[in-house]
Amino acid sequence: MTRIFTTILRTGALSAAFFASLTFSLRYSAEHALHDQQFLSHHKESVLSSVPTPDTALEAWLHDQHIYAFNQMLANIGPNGANARGTAPGCILASPSRHAPNYYYQWIRDGGIVISSLVEQWQKGKWPKEEEKRILDRLLKVFMDYVDIQKNLQWTKNPSGGFYDGGLGEPKFNADGSRFTGNWGRPQRDGPALRTIAIIDVLRVAATTYPTLLTDYPFLRKLYEPSLPATSIIKADLEYVAHTWPRDGFDLWEEVSGVHFFTAMVQLKALEDGASLARKFGDHGAADFYEGQAKELGRSMWKFWDEKRGHLVSTVGITSRSPPRSGLNCDLMLGALHGNGKVFPPWSWEVLTSLEKLVRVMNGRYPNRAPPRTEGRPSGSAIGRYTEDVYDGVGTRGGHAWFICTASVARVLYASVVEFSKKQKFEVTPRNLQFFRMMNPEIIHVGEIEMMDDRLFNETVRWMFEYADGFMDVVRRHVSEDGKKVGHMAEQFDPWTGRQLGARDLTWSYGSFLTAVEERGRARAWIWGK
Repeated sequence: MTRIFTTILRTGALSAAFFASLTFSLRYSAEHALHDQQFLSHHKESVLSSVPTPDTALEAWLHDQHIYAFNQMLANIGPNGANARGTAPGCILASPSRHAPNYYYQWIRDGGIVISSLVEQWQKGKWPKEEEKRILDRLLKVFMDYVDIQKNLQWTKNPSGGFYDGGLGEPKFNADGSRFTGNWGRPQRDGPALRTIAIIDVLRVAATTYPTLLTDYPFLRKLYEPSLPATSIIKADLEYVAHTWPRDGFDLWEEVSGVHFFTAMVQLKALEDGASLARKFGDHGAADFYEGQAKELGRSMWKFWDEKRGHLVSTVGITSRSPPRSGLNCDLMLGALHGNGKVFPPWSWEVLTSLEKLVRVMNGRYPNRAPPRTEGRPSGSAIGRYTEDVYDGVGTRGGHAWFICTASVARVLYASVVEFSKKQKFEVTPRNLQFFRMMNPEIIHVGEIEMMDDRLFNETVRWMFEYADGFMDVVRRHVSEDGKKVGHMAEQFDPWTGRQLGARDLTWSYGSFLTAVEERGRARAWIWGK
């Protein structure tokens, strides 16, 4: 297989095939987007109803905060970011905070999520003409630096092990790229999966914007080379994921050891995306293996549904000592958003039912700070990590709401609006009936509700959009004192006082906000057009 791959590289056949495959995927997406817009225009009159139009004040703030958040993300990326001077090139700081708490590190998980968020900005961003080239060149430099430092981190021996004996599961490193040796929750198995997803996302962008990268064979070999034992970035991570996904590890909050919903969801997506990439590189045996592991993992995902509780649970098979938990956790929303869009996608009844229950318990925990625009409608609220949380950003005096979690609930709702509008229907089941009744009290029976000339459908998706806006309004109220000015986004915020808490300028907070705003734009276009 290696000999064949080398021959293809020398002849240039890989470049043509690889480029054609990637550009087809992007062209296919663009054609579907065009079809979506044509469909939207055709049905615009039937979608419009008496439900209020979007909150213009909120929209104005989201626009301005979107620009601010994008710049703050870049400020946390070394070596030239304003908050990351002197860090290693490609280092994505979790936060510039060095004390109470010290988050001046680079997490593999956070870095992968941030890069995927920046890729989406690359694809969807509307830059001023005079700024576009400078911004895109800056992003390309960030992506290339990220690839280089991840290669180095993979080979850095650490407390979890070395390159071939568990070190890929190490969760974080120092800002200069050296190993972190302190006590920590190890291993964390979501990092290699998220890194794989992020780098494949980068390749997809490169296919259209910088196609010359696809003829840079040393660069491609650095990313994926079929030989075993693996030496390339993506291949090594895929081998790690494919062989370790059934094992326990620590969750994304770094507190509990077991088998986790979020980790499994990103592992599934990485295996599927990786199998597709392996085929493009002629590594068909590996592609078959990754696909086989993905199918096995996919079949196992039902273990996260708790029939007795009536919702998904965050972790099964807990192996660490920890207080009992209900399983309701913001990471259920994050897993749905970062997964493959087929197993427990955001719009599935399992996720929406879990969202309804999560919001309900959070409403009992935190005061509601987003009055509904329409009387009698449900309103957005502050969302924390999980119901039993006690981490306050420094100690354990009581958990607060998180920007990541609040924005992610909104994004799940926006994504559902998009999906229901595309399919021109949604299905009410006995299990999600409570959720849809919360959206529209007129829904009292199970069954399919279709778009075509159906007031109930049109009003429900609009109410869902407004409900999602309520969560984004909670974010606004804790970022901006007057609801107009842009501002910093820390890790947490106190729903009682409005004060931000924990690590300042958390990179992931900005990333989750950006992706929620992008999803909102898609949902808005479906309902009201551009």
